[in-house]
Amino acid sequence: MVFKNILKSLSLKSRKLESGNSKIINERSDTDWRSIYIATFVALISSIQGFSIIPILWPYIKFINPEISEIANGAFQGASALGNAIASIFSGYLVNKTSNTKPALIISRILAIFSTFIYFGIELNSNSAVYLMIAYQLFMGISFGFGNVYRTHIAMATKESERSKGYGLSNLSYSLGTILGPLIQLIFSLIHYPGIKLLFGMHLNLYTASVYLALFTSIIGLFALIFFFYGNLNILSKEDNPQNVQEIVAVVNTCNINDSEKKEENKLEKFDIKYDKIAVCVLIYAKNVHETIMLILFSITMPYAMSIFEWNSQQLIFYQSLFMAPMGICSVIFSICYIRFKLDQKIPERIALIIAIGLFIMFFGATFPWPFISSKIPYEHEQNRTAYFLHSEASAALLNTNKSELVGCKIEYKWCETTPRINLAIFGTSIVLFLGIGIPLLSINLDILYSKVLGPIKQGVLQGIFLSSGEIINILGPIIVTLVYK
Repeated sequence: MVFKNILKSLSLKSRKLESGNSKIINERSDTDWRSIYIATFVALISSIQGFSIIPILWPYIKFINPEISEIANGAFQGASALGNAIASIFSGYLVNKTSNTKPALIISRILAIFSTFIYFGIELNSNSAVYLMIAYQLFMGISFGFGNVYRTHIAMATKESERSKGYGLSNLSYSLGTILGPLIQLIFSLIHYPGIKLLFGMHLNLYTASVYLALFTSIIGLFALIFFFYGNLNILSKEDNPQNVQEIVAVVNTCNINDSEKKEENKLEKFDIKYDKIAVCVLIYAKNVHETIMLILFSITMPYAMSIFEWNSQQLIFYQSLFMAPMGICSVIFSICYIRFKLDQKIPERIALIIAIGLFIMFFGATFPWPFISSKIPYEHEQNRTAYFLHSEASAALLNTNKSELVGCKIEYKWCETTPRINLAIFGTSIVLFLGIGIPLLSINLDILYSKVLGPIKQGVLQGIFLSSGEIINILGPIIVTLVYK
């Protein structure tokens, strides 16, 4: 009976709905692109900060304490991931409760500013450098977690036809960061240690210049959010099914239904929009694949390359920048294609995800130390001096070697004696080609498809779970990976 009244009311009151509610419908369907552009600008600042600072963290600690183990690098990554995972879920809950992303984004910038001062303390108290670095990574992780609500803002503030543009902008900010961040750090690497003396015994050099820039840009981002960003969200209807449950309930509320039907009406009002939970689980798994690739790339790939290619700390910073900049260019190209040409309408999201994962498999195949490779990995030695490839010879030679900063594989890694050394050109090309295309292709399409699967609901918590699920891998993952590597 109640559904008959609904259909009758849809017909009888259509004019009233058009005239009385058209303003509300228009407000819900219009996208506040100015706020998305402001949030994209802040995300760009955050991305530049991350990709200009990440390359210097391990070299900086390695320079301060040459004897430190790679496990410490895993601990740094784990601290950042822990903060990110917790903050992503909490900030998602906050967004669902307030229907506003502005408070979370402001908190993100405040924490980013606070974390820079922790980093500056490393120079002032080198004995506590490891603990300060862990604290820095923890607070930066929390900052990134709160900043992740930017993705939720796009999902809930855009129509499905605009989703590729919104997430294209999101990935563009990330991609430009992968270009500008390493490029900025490459420029700062010209300021050799100890560098330019500042107040309170601090210095501007290749290890600190990026953090000073991060402090300045974070302040700019904070003011941009406070004065120009509008974070209130409305739940948008699916364009493919405009007569969704929420619209029907809205009509029910405008109808005169007698008391005997109140019970049925209440049941209808409490009806939740369903989403495909299996699809959500599959996409979360794909997110974990993405995070695993990033984990390997940032936790052991560069230390591994540093060992097998005989790089010192400054050379590591140079080559990281050299590899990451072309990766960023590839990502920028894909982002522009999704923004300008709506590439998701030409390549279905699922196909794009399969292609991306296939590229990851090709990367590991190309960079695998196959037995037919004749070149071997040298053990620790002074740069531009005689290198030893047998563990016994290297151990004996190391006794009479200056240990200030050695290059090559650590003497305790016995596997270096039997592991072929891959070609540097193949290694660099594979990173740029396979990961440079695969990572943005996976990232953009995961975001688009996940938001579409969830549909017109408050996505804050589920978006937080989506993001934090990948970060959970990064909590203990870096330590486990570096232990296996060791």
